[in-house]
Amino acid sequence: MDTLLQSAAVTNIYLLYAPEDEEFARQVIRRWRILTLQGTVKIVSLANIEPGQPYNLLNLYEQQAQVILLLLSPDIDAAKLLEMVSQKRKIFAIYIRWVADDLIGVLQSAKIPIAPAKPINSYTDKEHAITNTERFFWRWLFGKKRRPRKNSKRQKINLLLLKILQTNK
Repeated sequence: MDTLLQSAAVTNIYLLYAPEDEEFARQVIRRWRILTLQGTVKIVSLANIEPGQPYNLLNLYEQQAQVILLLLSPDIDAAKLLEMVSQKRKIFAIYIRWVADDLIGVLQSAKIPIAPAKPINSYTDKEHAITNTERFFWRWLFGKKRRPRKNSKRQKINLLLLKILQTNK
């Protein structure tokens, strides 16, 4: 029946946002388009409902999603969010606009990651904040640790000198 959420190899992500945040939601979908084309993830949201399709299809997408990607803003449906938290859904919140501290407290007490630390709209370099948030999300989602930095030229020279000294002994 539905081909949007079909493969077990694909991580199904439901993008939950308030209508006021639709522009930012579309930006997220555009930025992650390469991953959807590669078949790594499938992001579904209200934007996937086409004219003539039943609106309750959105509930099906939400239920089948492995991850809820929440765009956190004051316009988000708090009741819907609390319902998802109570269901112990795997949720990641992208903090885009200021919200009440008690809502942040609820998410933190449920151990739901929130990135960045303050709303993206409050950063002077929004692009940098978005990029860092994306990195944090992908590490959280796929469980990847940061890669250690490659040795600098100086470190490589020092290692080479150390090996030479050890072989000359």
